[in-house]
Amino acid sequence: GALRIHPPELTRCLHQLLTAAMQQDLAAIVDAACDVGYVNLDDPFNYRLAIAELIRTAAEPAVHEGEYDFRHSLLSQRLGDQLVSLRKRKDFQRIPPAEVIFLHRKLAGIYLLCSKLNVRVNVRTIIHRIFRAGVGPLARAS
Repeated sequence: GALRIHPPELTRCLHQLLTAAMQQDLAAIVDAACDVGYVNLDDPFNYRLAIAELIRTAAEPAVHEGEYDFRHSLLSQRLGDQLVSLRKRKDFQRIPPAEVIFLHRKLAGIYLLCSKLNVRVNVRTIIHRIFRAGVGPLARAS
């Protein structure tokens, strides 16, 4: 697939969003989702909460302790059900920024590949290693 380099600021915002989702902190998810462009502070509370719940659900492999069993996961079905439910609402009209949609497609492809290959992997540990390594825009200042 295509490679896209995201601006450092977006990378930092996505890092904050994933961190909040891994901590299951809805308020922090909403704040980070605002920074990424999923929601605005002037959006209705219920809309912001619904998006935060969707993000929290999507982060399931990263939250899971131990190996995540992609083959037996119903995550894609649950996310699809949540999206169908949300799209029926009048206040669910905004689409994420193009850079974020590109990332969604990559993550969905990785998820489906892992599912087809019957992968079991400790996603949480891998993410923590990447965070500790501080790669690219996440590098810690010396």
